[in-house]
This record gives sequence, C-alpha cells and structure tokens, in this order.
Amino acid sequence: MSLKISELEKITGVPQSTIRYYVKEGLLPKPEKVNKSMSYYDESCIDRIALVIELKEKKYYPLSVIRSIIKSIDNGANLNGLISLRDAIFSPKAHGEPELMDRDEFIKASGMDKELLKRAEAMNILIPYNKGGKKPYNHEDLNFARHIVWGFKELKMDINDVRFYIDHGEKIVEEEIKLRKRVVSGKSRDENIRITARMSEMADELRSYILRRLFQSRVKKMLEKTK
Repeated sequence: MSLKISELEKITGVPQSTIRYYVKEGLLPKPEKVNKSMSYYDESCIDRIALVIELKEKKYYPLSVIRSIIKSIDNGANLNGLISLRDAIFSPKAHGEPELMDRDEFIKASGMDKELLKRAEAMNILIPYNKGGKKPYNHEDLNFARHIVWGFKELKMDINDVRFYIDHGEKIVEEEIKLRKRVVSGKSRDENIRITARMSEMADELRSYILRRLFQSRVKKMLEKTK
C-alpha cells in the first residue's frame, strides 16, 4: 500500500516537515514520485518512523547511530542484536539528566565559557555525545565540563594540561579495535554483533579498573616513601 505524505502524517502523528527531514537524513526510503507535486510513501515507513522515534526519544541515540542501525537492518541484521551493541557503546554510563542540550543550554549549565568550549572540542578533550546535532550535549558531557571548569578556576589549569588523556586514549582505543577485529574474524554477522557488544562492556570495565588501580598503586608507593 502506498501513502500520501498527509496520510503518513495522520497515521504516525509525525509532521510532514519531520518526515521529509527523515528522508533527507537517510532514515526513510525516498518516496515514489508520480509527478512534480505528488509522491507516495511505502507503508513500511509507518514502522520505520516508529523505530526512529523510539531510538531517538527513548534511547537518545544520535541520528548517525540510528542511520547505521537502519542500514544494518536493511542488510538483514537482527534489530535486538543491533540495539544491544549500540547500548553497550553509546548508552550513558551514569544516571542523570537524559535530555540533550544545545550549545547555549550547555554553556549555562556547565559554567564553561564559549572560548574554553571551543578549544576543548577542537582538541577532542570534550567530544559531544550527539556531535553535529542541534542538541549535541548530554549529561556525561555536562559532568565532564563541570570538572574541567573547576580545574581551570580552582587549580589554574590550562586545557593542554589534560591533553595526555587524548594522546594515550587514542592509542588505547586503536589497540582495542585491533583486538576486536582479530577476535571476530571469521564469525557470522550475528556473532560479530554479540561479541562486539560484550567486548565493549568489558573494555569499559578494563579502562576504569586498570587506571584506577594503577593510580592507587602509585599513590600507595608515594605515601610509603613519606613514612
């Protein structure tokens, strides 16, 4: 069954402007043009729009992530497996304010001035959750920014003082990706997705645990020397 955009709007409750935007972003298939003023959408767009809304409003996935999920589904991948994988990689690790923020809202909430925010993003010290979106920042970005602002105000730090996190972090991520490629080599698509999701969760724990323990061990040695 083919639908006019007005019919699709009525069924889904999504404005025509948003439907056209989803088409433009590759989230919906292009409608079949009958003439210059008339196009018809496939009825599969009803379920597709529902999926986009769920992933966007309940999972808070960036559009780029939603687009990749849809592309994988079109290529035969399992939706539940894809969501498990994306949850492992993109879901915020701390509970807090789930709403995304635009730049002005973020600056007001974090106390970070425009120049510092610009420098932090340019150096990849701060990487917005929904980079490129109208509302790029989530509560993880906000919590991080507040720590940076405190360090700058109270400790007189400079943005370059924390550059080493990025330099070493990029090397760690590169090695993690190499390890994943080796582990999933020769596996089926579903196995690849399952293993990658589990490895992502494992990597989160490893990073946090190892760095914390290394730091604790170093401090213990320093304290022992002062006795």
